[in-house]
Order: sequence, then structure tokens, then C-alpha cells
Amino acid sequence: FFAPSVRKIRLQNYRKHRERARNPINDVFKPTSSYYGKTWLLVGSGPSTEFQASALVDVKRNHPDVVVVAINDAMRCLGPSNVHGFIALCWLSNPKWWNPAGLEGVDLFTSFYTPIEILEPFKPERTYHFSTPLRDQMTPYVNEDIVKFGALDAGLTVSYSAMHMAFRCRASKIILVGQDLAYTDCRSHAFERLPWSVAEGRECMVVRDINGNMTVTDKRMVRHAQLLAGAAFWCERFGIPVYNSSGEGILNLGYGRNHPLQEALTAKKEDAA
Repeated sequence: FFAPSVRKIRLQNYRKHRERARNPINDVFKPTSSYYGKTWLLVGSGPSTEFQASALVDVKRNHPDVVVVAINDAMRCLGPSNVHGFIALCWLSNPKWWNPAGLEGVDLFTSFYTPIEILEPFKPERTYHFSTPLRDQMTPYVNEDIVKFGALDAGLTVSYSAMHMAFRCRASKIILVGQDLAYTDCRSHAFERLPWSVAEGRECMVVRDINGNMTVTDKRMVRHAQLLAGAAFWCERFGIPVYNSSGEGILNLGYGRNHPLQEALTAKKEDAA
């Protein structure tokens, strides 16, 4: 993350974003926001998202009070008409994640480090910037940005930032989908198989998944699972139930919170105690 070549890219993106940033993510945290106090469905781009796409595209229509936020490649799985917002965090954001037509009606939540091209398909009035509490000498205005725009924790994965955003919006509950954090069916993401050229450079391991079956993951994704489980713990402590409806993978939140999507959508808050 702090390699000189990466820092150079991050700094270039940061400067361009700072010139165009207008709307602080703090506006989304206000009680008057359409995101405040709702059920949040955070859709990641794990392999299982592809399996659940048909059920996910009905959520916005059948459950109008549910906030649907696409993370990375989940936008391609669902299509812009089926999501309310799209969140992006880092310089590795890929144009194929946010290139579909029709993004004028989708809110963008972006850090200052994403490629500047991400702003083009979204309306400026529907684009919100957030800082990250990262101490970096190459971004000297980070403290000023936190005050002006607000911040989301990075946590090494954009899904962690999305959970923090739901927490800040006092979500009534949070549902996670597509958080396999494993190479389900030998795929790295929805629509993408894991090439051997990539796999051989990772510390892959065979583990037991949430269904009691064998799956493959790596140490990086195990850390991400631990981070998300920790974030879920604190959400629960503050009265926000968190459900994992991915259906596959290694993310085990405990509390009996691994539920199919439809069960999680209809679960009452009092049932989560």
C-alpha cells in the first residue's frame, strides 16, 4: 500500500479528486437522508453473487425500504436499476465495475484514491466523497478532508468501509451477500475463474466453509473475514443485527447469523436478540 509506485498513483488520484469533490459523505449520515435507519443490503462481488443474481434483482422492487449498495463487480451482476448506491475505495478500482449504462440514477460513494474516471458516468450531485483516517505524508490534507467530507474506515477491504457506512447511517440491520472470501467453485469473483498464474502466487489453503464443505481460500481473505466478523460484532453491540446471506464461503459471523437472503430480509429486530 505504501510502495513508492502505488503512492504515486494514489497521490495523482487524490489531487484530481480533491479538485472535483463537492458532496461530503457526512450528508448521507444525517437523519434526513434516504439511507438513514434502513435495512442495508451490501452486495459484494464474491462468486456466490452470480448464483444469487436472480433473487437480488428483485430486492429493490419487492423491498423498497431496503438500501442496496453494490461493491466492486456486484454492479455488473445486478445492473444499475437494481441498486441505490455504488461504493469504491482504492486505486485498483476497475472500470468494468462501473461502466454499465444507466448510472445517472445511482449514488456514488468514493474515496479520493480511486481512478478519476470513476466520476464520469455518475451525476455530480449524486457523488459523495469520503476520506480515510490514513496518515500519509503524500496526502497532507487528510485531516482537513476528514473534517470537511467525513471518513470511512478502510480495514483493508471496501466491504469493511461499506459496513462502517451502514453503521454510521444507523442501519436497522445489515445483510451481507457475495462475501465468500473464498475461491468458491475455483472462482476469484463472480464471472471470473482463478487463473493458475494468480493462484500460484497466493498462500492458498483448504478449509471448511460455513456449510461444512471443503473450499479454498488464502491468508489475505482469512484476514478480511476476521475484520468483517469483528465489525459485525461491534454493530451487534450497538443494536444493529448483521446477517451473512452469502450462502457460500468462510465468513462465519456467529450469533446464528448465517441465514438465506429471504429469511434475513424478513427477520424482525427483536428476533435477533
